[in-house]
Amino acid sequence: MPIRSTVVFIFFLVTAVFATYKAKKLTGYGALTGGMVALLIYLGSGVPGIAQLAAFFILATLATSHKKSFKATFQNTLLEQKRDAWQVLANGGIAAICGAFAYSSPANAFIFQLMMAGALASATADTLSSELGSVYGKRFYNIITSKPDERGKDGVVSIEGILIGLVGSATIGLVYS
Repeated sequence: MPIRSTVVFIFFLVTAVFATYKAKKLTGYGALTGGMVALLIYLGSGVPGIAQLAAFFILATLATSHKKSFKATFQNTLLEQKRDAWQVLANGGIAAICGAFAYSSPANAFIFQLMMAGALASATADTLSSELGSVYGKRFYNIITSKPDERGKDGVVSIEGILIGLVGSATIGLVYS
Protein backbone atom coordinates (compact mmCIF):
# COMPACT_ATOMS: atom_id res chain seq x y z
CA MET A 1 0.00 0.00 0.00
CA PRO A 2 1.27 3.47 -0.77
CA ILE A 3 2.69 5.22 2.27
CA ARG A 4 0.59 8.34 1.68
CA SER A 5 -2.73 6.48 1.84
CA THR A 6 -1.54 4.59 4.92
CA VAL A 7 -0.69 7.86 6.70
CA VAL A 8 -4.11 9.27 5.79
CA PHE A 9 -5.76 6.08 7.06
CA ILE A 10 -3.86 6.23 10.36
CA PHE A 11 -4.94 9.85 10.84
CA PHE A 12 -8.59 8.89 10.33
CA LEU A 13 -8.15 5.80 12.50
CA VAL A 14 -6.78 7.79 15.44
CA THR A 15 -9.64 10.27 15.01
CA ALA A 16 -12.21 7.46 14.94
CA VAL A 17 -10.72 5.73 17.99
CA PHE A 18 -10.84 8.99 19.93
CA ALA A 19 -14.39 9.79 18.73
CA THR A 20 -15.80 6.37 19.68
CA TYR A 21 -14.26 6.69 23.13
CA LYS A 22 -15.54 10.25 23.63
CA ALA A 23 -19.01 9.25 22.36
CA LYS A 24 -18.98 6.53 25.05
CA LYS A 25 -19.54 3.75 22.52
CA LEU A 26 -16.37 1.93 23.67
CA THR A 27 -14.28 1.86 26.83
CA GLY A 28 -10.70 3.12 26.57
CA TYR A 29 -9.35 -0.40 26.09
CA GLY A 30 -12.23 -1.19 23.75
CA ALA A 31 -11.37 1.81 21.58
CA LEU A 32 -7.67 0.91 21.50
CA THR A 33 -8.49 -2.71 20.68
CA GLY A 34 -10.87 -1.53 17.96
CA GLY A 35 -8.05 0.58 16.53
CA MET A 36 -5.74 -2.43 16.41
CA VAL A 37 -8.47 -4.56 14.80
CA ALA A 38 -9.06 -1.85 12.19
CA LEU A 39 -5.32 -1.52 11.49
CA LEU A 40 -4.91 -5.26 10.90
CA ILE A 41 -7.98 -5.32 8.66
CA TYR A 42 -6.62 -2.35 6.70
CA LEU A 43 -3.19 -3.94 6.30
CA GLY A 44 -4.77 -7.15 5.04
CA SER A 45 -7.38 -5.75 2.70
CA GLY A 46 -7.20 -1.98 2.48
CA VAL A 47 -10.27 0.18 2.02
CA PRO A 48 -12.66 -2.69 1.15
CA GLY A 49 -11.99 -4.32 4.53
CA ILE A 50 -12.39 -1.02 6.36
CA ALA A 51 -15.67 -0.42 4.51
CA GLN A 52 -16.94 -3.79 5.79
CA LEU A 53 -15.79 -3.00 9.33
CA ALA A 54 -17.43 0.45 9.14
CA ALA A 55 -20.68 -1.10 7.91
CA PHE A 56 -20.61 -3.54 10.83
CA PHE A 57 -19.84 -0.79 13.36
CA ILE A 58 -22.54 1.56 12.08
CA LEU A 59 -25.21 -1.16 11.89
CA ALA A 60 -24.28 -2.57 15.30
CA THR A 61 -24.27 0.87 16.94
CA LEU A 62 -27.67 1.75 15.47
CA ALA A 63 -29.14 -1.63 16.43
CA THR A 64 -27.81 -1.42 19.98
CA SER A 65 -29.17 2.10 20.43
CA HIS A 66 -32.56 1.32 18.85
CA LYS A 67 -35.31 1.13 21.51
CA LYS A 68 -32.69 0.86 24.25
CA SER A 69 -35.15 1.59 27.07
CA PHE A 70 -37.51 -1.15 25.81
CA LYS A 71 -34.67 -3.68 25.69
CA ALA A 72 -33.59 -2.71 29.21
CA THR A 73 -36.92 -3.98 30.56
CA PHE A 74 -36.00 -7.59 29.75
CA GLN A 75 -32.22 -7.66 29.37
CA ASN A 76 -29.71 -7.93 32.18
CA THR A 77 -27.61 -5.08 30.82
CA LEU A 78 -27.06 -1.53 31.90
CA LEU A 79 -28.73 1.12 29.80
CA GLU A 80 -25.46 2.97 29.10
CA GLN A 81 -23.13 -0.01 28.84
CA LYS A 82 -20.01 0.68 26.79
CA ARG A 83 -18.42 -2.09 24.75
CA ASP A 84 -15.09 -3.31 26.11
CA ALA A 85 -12.00 -4.87 24.54
CA TRP A 86 -13.35 -8.42 24.89
CA GLN A 87 -16.54 -7.52 23.03
CA VAL A 88 -14.49 -5.83 20.30
CA LEU A 89 -12.37 -8.97 19.95
CA ALA A 90 -15.45 -11.20 19.94
CA ASN A 91 -16.84 -9.28 16.97
CA GLY A 92 -13.67 -8.30 15.11
CA GLY A 93 -10.90 -10.60 16.33
CA ILE A 94 -11.23 -13.26 13.64
CA ALA A 95 -11.40 -10.57 10.94
CA ALA A 96 -8.23 -8.99 12.39
CA ILE A 97 -6.42 -12.35 12.38
CA CYS A 98 -7.48 -12.85 8.75
CA GLY A 99 -6.13 -9.38 7.99
CA ALA A 100 -2.79 -10.24 9.57
CA PHE A 101 -2.59 -13.47 7.56
CA ALA A 102 -3.58 -11.69 4.33
CA TYR A 103 -0.85 -9.11 4.95
CA SER A 104 1.82 -11.71 5.76
CA SER A 105 0.87 -14.06 2.91
CA PRO A 106 0.04 -12.00 -0.20
CA ALA A 107 -0.23 -15.15 -2.33
CA ASN A 108 -3.17 -16.26 -0.19
CA ALA A 109 -4.60 -12.80 0.52
CA PHE A 110 -7.79 -13.42 -1.47
CA ILE A 111 -8.83 -16.39 0.66
CA PHE A 112 -8.06 -14.54 3.91
CA GLN A 113 -10.01 -11.50 2.70
CA LEU A 114 -12.95 -13.77 1.91
CA MET A 115 -12.70 -15.28 5.40
CA MET A 116 -12.54 -11.76 6.84
CA ALA A 117 -15.78 -10.85 5.06
CA GLY A 118 -17.38 -14.02 6.41
CA ALA A 119 -16.29 -13.20 9.95
CA LEU A 120 -17.67 -9.66 9.73
CA ALA A 121 -20.90 -10.91 8.14
CA SER A 122 -21.30 -13.38 10.99
CA ALA A 123 -20.67 -10.70 13.64
CA THR A 124 -23.17 -8.40 11.94
CA ALA A 125 -25.83 -11.12 11.72
CA ASP A 126 -25.35 -12.04 15.38
CA THR A 127 -25.52 -8.47 16.63
CA LEU A 128 -28.50 -7.41 14.53
CA SER A 129 -30.49 -10.58 15.15
CA SER A 130 -30.11 -10.33 18.91
CA GLU A 131 -30.53 -6.55 19.24
CA LEU A 132 -33.40 -6.10 16.77
CA GLY A 133 -34.91 -9.58 17.03
CA SER A 134 -35.60 -8.95 20.70
CA VAL A 135 -37.48 -5.77 19.74
CA TYR A 136 -39.42 -6.98 16.70
CA GLY A 137 -39.76 -10.70 17.42
CA LYS A 138 -43.20 -12.12 18.15
CA ARG A 139 -42.41 -15.67 19.31
CA PHE A 140 -39.14 -16.73 20.89
CA TYR A 141 -37.56 -20.17 20.94
CA ASN A 142 -34.60 -21.70 22.73
CA ILE A 143 -32.11 -22.66 20.04
CA ILE A 144 -31.08 -25.84 21.87
CA THR A 145 -34.45 -27.21 23.01
CA SER A 146 -36.62 -25.66 20.24
CA LYS A 147 -39.18 -24.89 22.95
CA PRO A 148 -40.78 -21.48 23.49
CA ASP A 149 -38.68 -19.29 25.78
CA GLU A 150 -38.32 -15.73 27.08
CA ARG A 151 -37.34 -12.73 25.00
CA GLY A 152 -33.81 -11.46 25.65
CA LYS A 153 -32.33 -14.62 27.16
CA ASP A 154 -29.09 -16.09 25.83
CA GLY A 155 -29.72 -18.75 23.18
CA VAL A 156 -33.26 -17.56 22.46
CA VAL A 157 -34.12 -16.58 18.88
CA SER A 158 -37.06 -15.37 16.84
CA ILE A 159 -37.83 -15.73 13.14
CA GLU A 160 -37.80 -11.94 12.82
CA GLY A 161 -34.35 -11.78 14.41
CA ILE A 162 -33.01 -14.46 12.09
CA LEU A 163 -34.31 -12.59 9.04
CA ILE A 164 -32.85 -9.29 10.28
CA GLY A 165 -29.52 -11.06 10.81
CA LEU A 166 -29.61 -12.39 7.25
CA VAL A 167 -30.14 -8.87 5.93
CA GLY A 168 -27.18 -7.67 8.03
CA SER A 169 -24.86 -10.39 6.75
CA ALA A 170 -26.02 -9.77 3.17
CA THR A 171 -25.14 -6.10 3.66
CA ILE A 172 -21.55 -7.05 4.52
CA GLY A 173 -21.51 -9.37 1.50
CA LEU A 174 -22.67 -6.52 -0.68
CA VAL A 175 -19.95 -4.23 0.66
CA TYR A 176 -17.40 -7.01 0.08
CA SER A 177 -18.58 -7.43 -3.51
